[in-house]
Amino acid sequence: MPDSDDDDASFSHKQYYVPVLEASESSGHILSQRSMPILADSQRSFRYEWDDAETGIATGMATTHLNGMSMGDLQDGEWTPWLQRLKRKCVALRWQLSRRLFGVPLPLFTSHFELKLGDMLLTFPVITVLIAHAMRLALQRNVLASGAPPTIGLLLVFLLVVRNNSIQLALLGLSFERALFYHKLFAGVTVILAGLHGMAYLLARQHGELPHQRTKATTGLVAFVAMVAMLLLSTGFIRRRFFDFFVRAHWLLFIFVLVYAVIHGATLALLGIIPWALDMLFRLAYRVPVYAQGSAFNGHRGLKTGRKGVIERNQVTIVKLASDIVHIQFPRVRADTNESFRYRTGQYVFLCIPAFSTLEWHPFTISSSPDEDAVTFHIKAIGDWTRKVLDIAPKDGLEGKLPMEILVDGPYGGLSIDIYNPAIYSHFVLLSGGIGVTPMRSITTWLHHECYNRKRDAIQRVKFVWVVRDRENLKALIAEEATEKVSDEFFIAESPRKPQSPSFRDSVTDKFSFDFYVTQSEPDAEAPVARDVDKRLKYGARPEIGQILREMGNEAKQCGKIRVAVLVCGPKEMMRETIATSVRLSLEMKLHFDVHSERFGF
Repeated sequence: MPDSDDDDASFSHKQYYVPVLEASESSGHILSQRSMPILADSQRSFRYEWDDAETGIATGMATTHLNGMSMGDLQDGEWTPWLQRLKRKCVALRWQLSRRLFGVPLPLFTSHFELKLGDMLLTFPVITVLIAHAMRLALQRNVLASGAPPTIGLLLVFLLVVRNNSIQLALLGLSFERALFYHKLFAGVTVILAGLHGMAYLLARQHGELPHQRTKATTGLVAFVAMVAMLLLSTGFIRRRFFDFFVRAHWLLFIFVLVYAVIHGATLALLGIIPWALDMLFRLAYRVPVYAQGSAFNGHRGLKTGRKGVIERNQVTIVKLASDIVHIQFPRVRADTNESFRYRTGQYVFLCIPAFSTLEWHPFTISSSPDEDAVTFHIKAIGDWTRKVLDIAPKDGLEGKLPMEILVDGPYGGLSIDIYNPAIYSHFVLLSGGIGVTPMRSITTWLHHECYNRKRDAIQRVKFVWVVRDRENLKALIAEEATEKVSDEFFIAESPRKPQSPSFRDSVTDKFSFDFYVTQSEPDAEAPVARDVDKRLKYGARPEIGQILREMGNEAKQCGKIRVAVLVCGPKEMMRETIATSVRLSLEMKLHFDVHSERFGF
């Protein structure tokens, strides 16, 4: 998710990375390597089992699914056997419904407004019924009954902002960033419903059917004005340019809405506040402190005399890679306590530096793979908050300890297409623009580990495409310490368990291929980007997305497959073109081009 500040996200987001920690068996220490290997294996290896398989005939429809968990989330020992089976069947059913019905994209609507068939079948009918019912009650001057629709709307607005909603995620595949879309949608609908409720009151007063109720009128007006103000101050422009102001105003107006709405009589809305409050208590009072300070109990050694968190200040390092890019990392597992940070590929977290502001939590994609030994972020300085992060990085370009405390909340989100299930996809296309390469790097590394370490032979082809504005941006994300020294690991996947691993100079090219596009720079023979990188660079050009997808679709058809996984993160224009092209080619080629798009802001 990169766009926080709102644009300060790390994915992209939605919305940046470079060193990867790798373990040395001989020394027993973790070594810091400030390079960005596209493929980096580790000793960790898990096997997944699947109860379902994709069957059926291609209907010529592309699908872009809701974000959420996959069956790969189920890990042995966390559930009893019968609960494991039940959950797998529920998740399998949800994925099938998403692929075949609710996640089916609609021309224009999906690429421009992120609306899919499920929205037309469920969301908009519900909204239409609520507004039509409220309008009828308002025209009938039924003041009491017309207050129910806005109360229901307010209840939904509160429920949809709960970050750790496991039921919503497991059953509907609706992760937090996607739920925020509906949070904002129903916030607008609630303002309309509240306005119709006020109209019913005014009409009833005009016809002399209702005496003046000073308290009701005052509380209702204050709540309505506060809701309108919240809506206006939540626009993308305000959030991106004045994020701190947006957060403070949102909290203040939220209190006004809640208090005056309840006094007015909308007590049902409190049912949405309770899970939101419990979620916030869990995040801020338990999970964030555990990451920073360690848990009271350690699963391996019982009660600990000293608590040490995996994201404790002395575990976090920071380095400035370029004039506007910072890399932050910490060990995935702390060596002395075994405290760990668990996540899935493609997820993101919220970062907060209390020294800047305790209210500002910005989303950043995790640019490392769960199979690597370090958790990494790459942050591009776009807004005020990220520029402050850039300022605290060591000025000499060397890696150093983070000079102040950083808090982490997450992970959140997930991929909206089920790449975890080997039975679904064998062909993958990953498209990224600029700093949007961060989630695509994580996913590509994970796919490589699945293919060669876990022997997932179902993976036939992976195409990675990265577009940058100039060669300096590319070099900053690849080079070590933003200097001329470049790591050989960028194109070589080495495993501690094997003396030799496949590189992109031999058999790996049969399955994994990489293309880099530099749109505004010229080649420089005296200052190459990196070994084996320059030969893959295409200057002054942009990728032909239609051609790339068509070629991958033809390869999939030759292998007897009916689906191609398309993952994209970058500028809006790139994502819109990718979605629109996928829809068109799906109809034309009688294939499913299933698209997961990672947004820069939410």
